[in-house]
Amino acid sequence: METLLFFMGEFYPFSGLKEVAQSVVARPVGGHSVKLLAVGRGKLQPELERLGSTDPVRGRILLSGWQPYRELPRYVAAADICLLPAYRNDVMRDIVPIKVYEYLAAGKPVISTRLPGVLREFGEDHGIVYVDDPGDVLPLPESGPHCGAAERELALEEAQGGAAKKLLDKTKYFDEGLEWKFYELWHHEGRRARMGAAMMAPDYTWWHGFFELKKHFCELSDEAQDMIQHNRKAVRCLNFPGTGGSTKPPWPTAPPKN
Repeated sequence: METLLFFMGEFYPFSGLKEVAQSVVARPVGGHSVKLLAVGRGKLQPELERLGSTDPVRGRILLSGWQPYRELPRYVAAADICLLPAYRNDVMRDIVPIKVYEYLAAGKPVISTRLPGVLREFGEDHGIVYVDDPGDVLPLPESGPHCGAAERELALEEAQGGAAKKLLDKTKYFDEGLEWKFYELWHHEGRRARMGAAMMAPDYTWWHGFFELKKHFCELSDEAQDMIQHNRKAVRCLNFPGTGGSTKPPWPTAPPKN
């Protein structure tokens, strides 16, 4: 059995990644295998590389460097559990990183340190399991992921249940409202919140960013849960642009060169 832990973002000294990596490499060889995949870079990079470079733990720490934003869903999809193991310092205490919304929107259970801002936003029993310190992320129980069956099933059911029951049409792009909501979480209000924060524009960060992101995330979650509960297919949005498109790429093997 293997569990893949996932983190994306800046490798700050207070990110908690060092403690998680130390716990991963300290696990005995054999039995339940745990790996850490981290997308990003930062000051902890040399230490993480050192921890994962010795035998017999080589391959337990996987560092991909920075990746294009459009590629991140593929990395999140590969994970079993996503992480926010940050220290409870003045920087992290009251913020809610957008990655938490992205983890949950992808249907992934999350382990987070008990940050007051995250607790206020998501509360208990909503797909997030809280630990007191980064070093408490491990050990995982031999029977399964640390997040627990109930939380894991809740998160996975909301995001994946519709596809499992064939309630979503996979033959076309964006022909259902649920697909548009999911797209906008990543590429519309999510990006606007990031840019607003980078440009120090509070109105775009909050009201046009995180507020709309939370609103659409709740709508998506409620609609998906209602579809699963009542075995109801997603509402078709035939007048949206591009709804008649095929899921095949417009080129045969590789994108055309400029």
